Amino acid sequence: MIESWRCIDIRNQVIIRGRIFNHPKYPAGKSLKSSPIQGCLTKAGRVYVTTKNSMYELGTPHSDCANDVLDWLNYTDHQPIEKVTYWGE
Repeated sequence: MIESWRCIDIRNQVIIRGRIFNHPKYPAGKSLKSSPIQGCLTKAGRVYVTTKNSMYELGTPHSDCANDVLDWLNYTDHQPIEKVTYWGE
């Protein structure tokens, strides 16, 4: 899960920066910068983003950009999570 996250546009590609938790490879709270986001999925009130090789659950956004995040989530093409095949990391 990525907490205190922000969406950042780099050359027309959105990445996520935040702090990662509950991941077997990283210590809790480690700073993370994702590769470009390829999709956004929602299920049962949870939001997930996919990159080329990973899927992350998004927790609470950074307080400085909460309104921007709501706009992004409202205007992003979401897919039902049942349509995604996830093969692991």
